[in-house]
Amino acid sequence: MPAGAYQQVEQQVTRAMPAVSAPPDFRASLASNLELLAQHRRSGVIIKPHTAPRLRLALAVSFVAATLATTAVLLAVLLTRSNARNAAGAS
Repeated sequence: MPAGAYQQVEQQVTRAMPAVSAPPDFRASLASNLELLAQHRRSGVIIKPHTAPRLRLALAVSFVAATLATTAVLLAVLLTRSNARNAAGAS
């Protein structure tokens, strides 16, 4: 590609993507947050996300319900097959 082609592409990119600038206090806020994170890591503090007890209960109930439904379907399939075999054997 000729050198002029690169300049054209550069101009088009410059027009399509305007310059981005951060708010004046962004760097200070970022530095403060990073320092706080580093301090927590040095102190050995572990922050765990809060999980509501109701959410845990809902998940447990959902798991039990899914397990029961799966068991019921499997039992129905097994009984149906067993009855079909018994009926075929009796004929």
